[in-house]
Amino acid sequence: MSYEDIINYKYEKSKTHKWMSNDKRAFQFAPFSALNGYEEAIYNASIINDKKRIISTDLKDELNLKMKYISKNLNTIDKVKITYFNKKQGSYQIIDEKIKKIDEIDKKIILMNNDMIYFDDIVDIYLEEFKNLIW
Repeated sequence: MSYEDIINYKYEKSKTHKWMSNDKRAFQFAPFSALNGYEEAIYNASIINDKKRIISTDLKDELNLKMKYISKNLNTIDKVKITYFNKKQGSYQIIDEKIKKIDEIDKKIILMNNDMIYFDDIVDIYLEEFKNLIW
């Protein structure tokens, strides 16, 4: 293809439009995402998720006893180590945090940072005091 008909054509500036700086011209071609959150959804789908384990009745009973102990002694307990299933991340997590409140009605623990852990997601609770107790 030959451009001889336009190669020597003299450029005339527009009389109706202002001259646009190179930065503004480049901004016209900036990336555009028509689907907000699409990349995040693809990333989340690519994460290999653990499956939530079903815990035994004996373990549930032990966890309930530990929860009652913590509930009674909440003011004296500094931090509790809890292993739980994080549904958002699809994996088991261990936190070592202070508990603000134990909500028996909604069956959840509320931490000092206002994160919540539901009783059904907990697989282990550890306190130093539990070493000497027999469950």
